[in-house]
Amino acid sequence: MKILHTSDWHIGKSLFGKQRYNEFELFTSWIIDLINEREIDILIIAGDIFDTTTPSNKAQSLYYNFINSLGSSCCKKTIIISGNHDSPTFLKASKSILKTLNIEVVTEVYDNIEENIFKIDKDEESLIVCSIPYLREKDIRKYEENEEVEDKVSSYNDGIKSCYENIVSKALSIYQNRENSIPVIATGHLFTAGASKVEGDGVRDLYIGSLSYFDSTLFPKEIDYLALGHIHQPQIVGRNSSMRFSGSPLPMNFGEKFNRNIVIEVEFNNGSKNIVEHRVPRFQELVKIVGSYEEISQKIDSLILLDSSVWLEIDYNGKEVKSDLKQLLLEGIKGSKLEILKITNRMAIKPISGIEVSENLENLNHLDLFKSLLDNGDIEEDQREDLIDSFKRIVSEVLEEDESEDS
Repeated sequence: MKILHTSDWHIGKSLFGKQRYNEFELFTSWIIDLINEREIDILIIAGDIFDTTTPSNKAQSLYYNFINSLGSSCCKKTIIISGNHDSPTFLKASKSILKTLNIEVVTEVYDNIEENIFKIDKDEESLIVCSIPYLREKDIRKYEENEEVEDKVSSYNDGIKSCYENIVSKALSIYQNRENSIPVIATGHLFTAGASKVEGDGVRDLYIGSLSYFDSTLFPKEIDYLALGHIHQPQIVGRNSSMRFSGSPLPMNFGEKFNRNIVIEVEFNNGSKNIVEHRVPRFQELVKIVGSYEEISQKIDSLILLDSSVWLEIDYNGKEVKSDLKQLLLEGIKGSKLEILKITNRMAIKPISGIEVSENLENLNHLDLFKSLLDNGDIEEDQREDLIDSFKRIVSEVLEEDESEDS
Protein backbone atom coordinates (compact mmCIF):
# COMPACT_ATOMS: atom_id res chain seq x y z
CA MET A 1 0.00 0.00 0.00
CA LYS A 2 1.31 3.44 -0.93
CA ILE A 3 1.12 6.70 1.03
CA LEU A 4 1.94 10.18 -0.24
CA HIS A 5 3.01 12.61 2.49
CA THR A 6 2.91 16.37 1.95
CA SER A 7 2.31 19.44 4.11
CA ASP A 8 2.48 23.22 4.40
CA TRP A 9 0.85 24.16 1.12
CA HIS A 10 -0.02 27.63 2.45
CA ILE A 11 -2.55 28.24 -0.31
CA GLY A 12 -3.01 32.00 -0.65
CA LYS A 13 0.49 32.95 0.47
CA SER A 14 2.03 35.81 -1.49
CA LEU A 15 5.70 36.57 -2.00
CA PHE A 16 6.58 40.23 -1.37
CA GLY A 17 3.03 41.15 -2.40
CA LYS A 18 3.00 38.96 -5.52
CA GLN A 19 0.13 36.48 -5.58
CA ARG A 20 1.05 32.86 -6.33
CA TYR A 21 -2.32 31.35 -7.27
CA ASN A 22 -1.01 30.14 -10.61
CA GLU A 23 1.77 28.19 -8.89
CA PHE A 24 -0.71 26.59 -6.47
CA GLU A 25 -2.98 25.60 -9.34
CA LEU A 26 -0.11 24.04 -11.28
CA PHE A 27 1.06 22.19 -8.18
CA THR A 28 -2.36 20.69 -7.41
CA SER A 29 -2.62 19.53 -11.02
CA TRP A 30 0.87 18.00 -10.79
CA ILE A 31 0.18 16.13 -7.55
CA ILE A 32 -3.03 14.62 -8.95
CA ASP A 33 -1.01 13.33 -11.91
CA LEU A 34 1.61 11.95 -9.51
CA ILE A 35 -1.06 10.19 -7.43
CA ASN A 36 -2.39 8.44 -10.53
CA GLU A 37 1.04 7.70 -11.99
CA ARG A 38 2.36 6.18 -8.73
CA GLU A 39 -1.00 4.56 -7.85
CA ILE A 40 -1.13 6.22 -4.43
CA ASP A 41 -3.68 4.75 -2.01
CA ILE A 42 -3.54 7.28 0.83
CA LEU A 43 -2.79 11.01 0.72
CA ILE A 44 -1.74 12.73 3.96
CA ILE A 45 -1.61 16.53 4.16
CA ALA A 46 0.09 17.30 7.48
CA GLY A 47 -1.28 20.77 8.21
CA ASP A 48 -1.22 24.36 6.97
CA ILE A 49 -3.26 23.72 3.85
CA PHE A 50 -4.01 27.47 3.91
CA ASP A 51 -1.77 30.41 4.77
CA THR A 52 -4.33 32.25 6.91
CA THR A 53 -7.36 31.44 9.03
CA THR A 54 -9.49 33.48 6.59
CA PRO A 55 -8.52 32.23 3.13
CA SER A 56 -9.57 34.29 0.13
CA ASN A 57 -12.29 33.13 -2.26
CA LYS A 58 -9.59 32.26 -4.79
CA ALA A 59 -7.67 30.18 -2.24
CA GLN A 60 -10.85 28.32 -1.28
CA SER A 61 -11.66 27.72 -4.94
CA LEU A 62 -8.22 26.16 -5.53
CA TYR A 63 -8.69 23.92 -2.48
CA TYR A 64 -12.12 22.66 -3.49
CA ASN A 65 -11.11 22.18 -7.13
CA PHE A 66 -8.29 19.98 -5.86
CA ILE A 67 -10.72 18.05 -3.65
CA ASN A 68 -12.95 17.54 -6.68
CA SER A 69 -10.01 16.22 -8.73
CA LEU A 70 -9.15 13.75 -5.95
CA GLY A 71 -12.56 12.15 -6.42
CA SER A 72 -11.64 10.90 -9.88
CA SER A 73 -8.12 9.79 -8.88
CA CYS A 74 -6.99 6.35 -7.69
CA CYS A 75 -6.52 7.64 -4.12
CA LYS A 76 -8.67 5.61 -1.70
CA LYS A 77 -8.36 7.84 1.37
CA THR A 78 -7.19 11.39 2.03
CA ILE A 79 -6.41 12.65 5.54
CA ILE A 80 -6.04 16.38 6.13
CA ILE A 81 -5.00 17.67 9.54
CA SER A 82 -5.12 21.31 10.60
CA GLY A 83 -1.92 23.28 11.19
CA ASN A 84 -1.18 26.42 13.16
CA HIS A 85 -2.02 28.62 10.15
CA ASP A 86 -5.37 26.92 9.52
CA SER A 87 -8.74 27.75 11.02
CA PRO A 88 -10.11 24.55 12.62
CA THR A 89 -13.60 26.03 12.37
CA PHE A 90 -13.26 26.71 8.65
CA LEU A 91 -11.86 23.25 7.86
CA LYS A 92 -14.42 21.56 10.08
CA ALA A 93 -17.30 23.18 8.18
CA SER A 94 -16.88 20.83 5.22
CA LYS A 95 -15.87 17.77 7.30
CA SER A 96 -19.16 15.84 6.92
CA ILE A 97 -19.46 16.42 3.17
CA LEU A 98 -15.83 15.50 2.49
CA LYS A 99 -16.19 12.32 4.54
CA THR A 100 -18.60 10.99 1.91
CA LEU A 101 -15.71 11.36 -0.59
CA ASN A 102 -13.34 9.36 1.65
CA ILE A 103 -11.60 12.57 2.73
CA GLU A 104 -11.09 12.89 6.48
CA VAL A 105 -10.52 16.32 8.01
CA VAL A 106 -9.06 16.23 11.53
CA THR A 107 -8.87 19.48 13.48
CA GLU A 108 -8.65 18.29 17.10
CA VAL A 109 -8.05 15.35 19.38
CA TYR A 110 -11.61 14.23 19.96
CA ASP A 111 -13.09 13.16 23.29
CA ASN A 112 -13.60 9.80 21.63
CA ILE A 113 -10.08 9.33 20.31
CA GLU A 114 -11.24 6.55 18.02
CA GLU A 115 -12.36 9.38 15.71
CA ASN A 116 -8.66 10.19 15.23
CA ILE A 117 -7.92 6.65 14.06
CA PHE A 118 -8.50 5.29 10.56
CA LYS A 119 -7.96 1.79 9.23
CA ILE A 120 -7.52 1.54 5.48
CA ASP A 121 -7.79 -1.80 3.70
CA LYS A 122 -6.68 -2.82 0.22
CA ASP A 123 -6.97 -6.43 -0.89
CA GLU A 124 -5.18 -8.36 1.87
CA GLU A 125 -3.27 -5.36 3.20
CA SER A 126 -4.19 -2.83 5.92
CA LEU A 127 -2.80 0.36 7.44
CA ILE A 128 -3.64 2.30 10.57
CA VAL A 129 -3.41 6.10 10.52
CA CYS A 130 -3.38 7.96 13.85
CA SER A 131 -4.36 11.47 12.80
CA ILE A 132 -3.08 14.10 15.22
CA PRO A 133 -3.36 17.77 14.18
CA TYR A 134 -1.57 20.85 15.49
CA LEU A 135 -1.92 20.76 19.28
CA ARG A 136 -2.46 24.10 20.95
CA GLU A 137 -0.74 24.64 24.26
CA LYS A 138 -4.03 24.88 26.14
CA ASP A 139 -4.95 21.42 24.80
CA ILE A 140 -1.86 19.68 26.17
CA ARG A 141 -0.91 21.43 29.41
CA LYS A 142 -2.41 23.47 32.20
CA TYR A 143 -1.02 26.87 33.13
CA GLU A 144 0.51 26.95 36.60
CA GLU A 145 1.14 30.23 38.40
CA ASN A 146 4.83 31.04 38.97
CA GLU A 147 5.82 27.99 36.95
CA GLU A 148 9.53 27.58 36.22
CA VAL A 149 10.69 27.33 32.60
CA GLU A 150 11.98 23.78 33.14
CA ASP A 151 8.57 22.74 34.48
CA LYS A 152 6.82 24.29 31.48
CA VAL A 153 9.06 22.39 29.06
CA SER A 154 8.54 19.17 30.98
CA SER A 155 4.74 19.52 31.06
CA TYR A 156 4.69 20.44 27.37
CA ASN A 157 6.63 17.31 26.42
CA ASP A 158 4.53 15.18 28.77
CA GLY A 159 1.32 16.54 27.22
CA ILE A 160 2.29 15.73 23.64
CA LYS A 161 3.78 12.37 24.62
CA SER A 162 0.59 11.42 26.44
CA CYS A 163 -1.56 12.43 23.46
CA TYR A 164 0.41 10.25 21.02
CA GLU A 165 0.64 7.33 23.42
CA ASN A 166 -3.12 7.34 24.08
CA ILE A 167 -4.09 7.40 20.41
CA VAL A 168 -1.48 4.89 19.24
CA SER A 169 -2.23 2.44 22.09
CA LYS A 170 -5.97 2.73 21.38
CA ALA A 171 -5.35 1.99 17.68
CA LEU A 172 -3.25 -1.07 18.55
CA SER A 173 -5.81 -2.35 21.04
CA ILE A 174 -8.54 -2.17 18.40
CA TYR A 175 -6.80 -3.48 15.30
CA GLN A 176 -3.61 -5.31 16.22
CA ASN A 177 -3.14 -8.87 17.41
CA ARG A 178 -0.19 -11.23 17.68
CA GLU A 179 -0.96 -12.92 14.40
CA ASN A 180 -1.63 -9.75 12.45
CA SER A 181 0.84 -6.86 12.59
CA ILE A 182 -0.51 -3.78 10.79
CA PRO A 183 1.77 -0.81 10.01
CA VAL A 184 0.99 2.29 12.08
CA ILE A 185 1.22 5.77 10.54
CA ALA A 186 0.95 8.89 12.69
CA THR A 187 0.70 12.56 11.75
CA GLY A 188 1.75 15.73 13.50
CA HIS A 189 2.19 19.46 13.06
CA LEU A 190 4.88 20.63 15.46
CA PHE A 191 8.53 21.55 15.86
CA THR A 192 10.75 18.74 17.08
CA ALA A 193 14.10 19.14 18.78
CA GLY A 194 16.80 18.56 16.18
CA ALA A 195 14.73 19.92 13.30
CA SER A 196 16.09 23.04 11.64
CA LYS A 197 14.41 26.05 10.10
CA VAL A 198 15.92 28.66 7.83
CA GLU A 199 15.73 32.42 8.25
CA GLY A 200 13.13 33.83 5.88
CA ASP A 201 11.14 30.62 5.41
CA GLY A 202 8.06 31.98 7.18
CA VAL A 203 7.89 29.31 9.90
CA ARG A 204 6.15 30.68 12.97
CA ASP A 205 7.17 29.67 16.48
CA LEU A 206 4.34 27.56 17.86
CA TYR A 207 4.88 28.39 21.51
CA ILE A 208 7.03 30.77 23.50
CA GLY A 209 10.71 29.99 23.91
CA SER A 210 11.90 26.43 24.34
CA LEU A 211 8.31 25.16 24.51
CA SER A 212 8.50 25.11 20.71
CA TYR A 213 10.67 22.00 20.72
CA PHE A 214 9.30 18.52 21.32
CA ASP A 215 11.75 15.74 22.11
CA SER A 216 11.40 13.38 19.14
CA THR A 217 12.60 10.40 21.19
CA LEU A 218 9.29 10.56 23.07
CA PHE A 219 7.15 9.50 20.10
CA PRO A 220 5.78 5.95 20.55
CA LYS A 221 8.14 3.31 19.18
CA GLU A 222 5.19 1.50 17.55
CA ILE A 223 4.90 4.22 14.88
CA ASP A 224 6.19 2.84 11.58
CA TYR A 225 6.11 6.20 9.79
CA LEU A 226 5.60 9.69 11.22
CA ALA A 227 4.28 12.24 8.69
CA LEU A 228 5.10 15.69 10.05
CA GLY A 229 4.31 19.24 8.99
CA HIS A 230 5.28 22.76 10.10
CA ILE A 231 8.93 22.97 8.98
CA HIS A 232 9.19 24.22 5.39
CA GLN A 233 12.44 22.43 4.50
CA PRO A 234 12.22 18.64 4.04
CA GLN A 235 14.24 16.77 6.63
CA ILE A 236 14.64 13.57 8.62
CA VAL A 237 14.10 13.86 12.38
CA GLY A 238 16.63 12.50 14.84
CA ARG A 239 18.42 10.44 12.14
CA ASN A 240 15.31 8.26 11.93
CA SER A 241 14.36 7.95 8.26
CA SER A 242 10.81 6.98 9.26
CA MET A 243 10.20 10.35 10.97
CA ARG A 244 10.07 13.13 8.39
CA PHE A 245 9.03 16.66 7.60
CA SER A 246 7.97 16.75 3.95
CA GLY A 247 8.46 20.52 3.77
CA SER A 248 6.49 22.94 1.66
CA PRO A 249 5.93 22.02 -2.01
CA LEU A 250 6.57 25.62 -3.08
CA PRO A 251 9.66 27.66 -2.11
CA MET A 252 8.79 30.08 0.66
CA ASN A 253 11.45 32.60 -0.33
CA PHE A 254 14.36 33.32 -2.67
CA GLY A 255 17.76 31.65 -2.55
CA GLU A 256 19.34 28.21 -2.92
CA LYS A 257 18.38 27.17 0.60
CA PHE A 258 14.73 27.13 -0.49
CA ASN A 259 15.31 25.18 -3.72
CA ARG A 260 14.54 21.64 -2.51
CA ASN A 261 10.80 20.99 -2.52
CA ILE A 262 9.47 17.45 -2.37
CA VAL A 263 6.59 15.13 -1.53
CA ILE A 264 7.30 11.76 0.07
CA GLU A 265 6.03 8.38 -1.06
CA VAL A 266 6.02 5.55 1.49
CA GLU A 267 5.19 2.01 0.40
CA PHE A 268 4.42 -0.86 2.77
CA ASN A 269 4.55 -4.30 1.22
CA ASN A 270 4.49 -7.56 3.19
CA GLY A 271 6.38 -6.15 6.14
CA SER A 272 8.88 -4.11 4.13
CA LYS A 273 8.94 -0.33 3.83
CA ASN A 274 10.30 1.76 0.99
CA ILE A 275 10.57 5.57 1.03
CA VAL A 276 10.94 7.65 -2.14
CA GLU A 277 11.20 11.43 -2.49
CA HIS A 278 9.58 13.09 -5.49
CA ARG A 279 10.96 16.49 -6.48
CA VAL A 280 8.24 19.09 -7.09
CA PRO A 281 8.79 20.98 -10.37
CA ARG A 282 9.57 24.69 -10.16
CA PHE A 283 6.43 26.39 -11.45
CA GLN A 284 7.86 29.89 -11.08
CA GLU A 285 11.58 30.56 -11.23
CA LEU A 286 12.90 32.58 -8.27
CA VAL A 287 16.40 34.08 -8.40
CA LYS A 288 18.25 36.12 -5.80
CA ILE A 289 21.10 38.30 -7.08
CA VAL A 290 23.69 39.68 -4.66
CA GLY A 291 26.53 41.96 -5.71
CA SER A 292 27.66 45.29 -7.10
CA TYR A 293 25.66 47.11 -9.74
CA GLU A 294 27.87 45.69 -12.48
CA GLU A 295 27.50 42.13 -11.16
CA ILE A 296 23.75 42.50 -10.84
CA SER A 297 23.45 43.96 -14.35
CA GLN A 298 25.47 41.10 -15.86
CA LYS A 299 23.29 38.50 -14.17
CA ILE A 300 20.12 40.26 -15.31
CA ASP A 301 21.40 40.39 -18.89
CA SER A 302 22.11 36.64 -18.83
CA LEU A 303 18.60 35.94 -17.51
CA ILE A 304 17.02 38.10 -20.20
CA LEU A 305 18.74 35.98 -22.84
CA LEU A 306 16.98 32.89 -21.48
CA ASP A 307 13.63 34.52 -22.32
CA SER A 308 11.84 32.89 -19.37
CA SER A 309 9.63 34.25 -16.60
CA VAL A 310 11.77 34.92 -13.53
CA TRP A 311 10.99 36.72 -10.28
CA LEU A 312 13.98 38.50 -8.79
CA GLU A 313 15.22 39.61 -5.40
CA ILE A 314 18.06 42.12 -5.70
CA ASP A 315 20.56 42.63 -2.87
CA TYR A 316 22.91 45.49 -3.76
CA ASN A 317 26.11 45.54 -1.68
CA GLY A 318 28.35 47.68 -3.88
CA LYS A 319 30.42 50.54 -2.45
CA GLU A 320 29.07 53.13 -4.86
CA VAL A 321 26.01 55.04 -3.68
CA LYS A 322 23.07 54.30 -5.97
CA SER A 323 20.17 56.48 -4.90
CA ASP A 324 18.45 55.73 -8.20
CA LEU A 325 19.08 51.96 -7.99
CA LYS A 326 15.43 51.01 -8.35
CA GLN A 327 14.95 53.14 -11.46
CA LEU A 328 18.12 51.77 -13.05
CA LEU A 329 17.12 48.17 -12.41
CA LEU A 330 13.57 48.61 -13.66
CA GLU A 331 14.91 50.23 -16.81
CA GLY A 332 17.28 47.29 -17.25
CA ILE A 333 14.49 44.69 -17.29
CA LYS A 334 12.05 46.69 -19.42
CA GLY A 335 10.53 44.57 -22.18
CA SER A 336 11.75 41.28 -20.65
CA LYS A 337 9.95 38.52 -18.74
CA LEU A 338 11.81 39.40 -15.56
CA GLU A 339 10.04 40.94 -12.58
CA ILE A 340 11.74 42.42 -9.54
CA LEU A 341 9.84 41.73 -6.31
CA LYS A 342 12.33 43.07 -3.77
CA ILE A 343 15.33 45.41 -3.80
CA THR A 344 17.68 45.80 -0.85
CA ASN A 345 20.13 48.69 -1.14
CA ARG A 346 22.78 48.09 1.51
CA MET A 347 24.32 51.51 1.00
CA ALA A 348 20.99 53.18 1.68
CA ILE A 349 20.33 51.35 4.94
CA LYS A 350 23.78 51.12 6.52
CA PRO A 351 23.57 52.51 10.07
CA ILE A 352 25.67 55.41 11.32
CA SER A 353 27.96 53.55 13.70
CA GLY A 354 30.97 55.83 13.33
CA ILE A 355 29.63 58.50 15.71
CA GLU A 356 30.90 58.16 19.25
CA VAL A 357 28.21 57.74 21.88
CA SER A 358 29.60 60.81 23.64
CA GLU A 359 28.80 62.92 20.59
CA ASN A 360 25.34 64.26 21.28
CA LEU A 361 23.40 64.74 18.05
CA GLU A 362 22.44 68.22 19.24
CA ASN A 363 26.12 69.18 19.05
CA LEU A 364 26.40 68.12 15.40
CA ASN A 365 25.18 70.28 12.54
CA HIS A 366 23.58 68.80 9.44
CA LEU A 367 26.82 68.71 7.50
CA ASP A 368 28.83 67.01 10.26
CA LEU A 369 26.16 64.32 10.57
CA PHE A 370 26.10 63.76 6.82
CA LYS A 371 29.90 63.50 6.67
CA SER A 372 29.79 60.91 9.47
CA LEU A 373 27.34 58.93 7.36
CA LEU A 374 29.72 59.09 4.38
CA ASP A 375 32.65 57.99 6.56
CA ASN A 376 30.71 55.04 7.90
CA GLY A 377 29.61 54.07 4.39
CA ASP A 378 33.17 53.95 3.04
CA ILE A 379 32.16 56.31 0.24
CA GLU A 380 34.77 56.73 -2.46
CA GLU A 381 36.56 60.11 -2.46
CA ASP A 382 35.50 60.90 -6.02
CA GLN A 383 31.86 60.71 -4.94
CA ARG A 384 32.13 62.55 -1.62
CA GLU A 385 32.48 66.05 -3.08
CA ASP A 386 29.45 65.69 -5.35
CA LEU A 387 27.36 64.16 -2.57
CA ILE A 388 28.32 66.92 -0.10
CA ASP A 389 27.49 69.63 -2.66
CA SER A 390 24.12 67.99 -3.34
CA PHE A 391 23.41 67.71 0.38
CA LYS A 392 24.24 71.39 0.97
CA ARG A 393 21.91 72.39 -1.86
CA ILE A 394 19.05 70.29 -0.48
CA VAL A 395 19.50 71.66 3.05
CA SER A 396 19.59 75.20 1.69
CA GLU A 397 16.35 74.65 -0.25
CA VAL A 398 14.62 73.18 2.81
CA LEU A 399 15.70 76.08 5.00
CA GLU A 400 14.48 78.58 2.42
CA GLU A 401 11.09 76.87 2.31
CA ASP A 402 10.87 77.01 6.10
CA GLU A 403 11.68 80.74 6.10
CA SER A 404 9.06 81.49 3.45
CA GLU A 405 6.42 79.58 5.44
CA ASP A 406 7.30 81.53 8.61
CA SER A 407 6.99 84.86 6.80
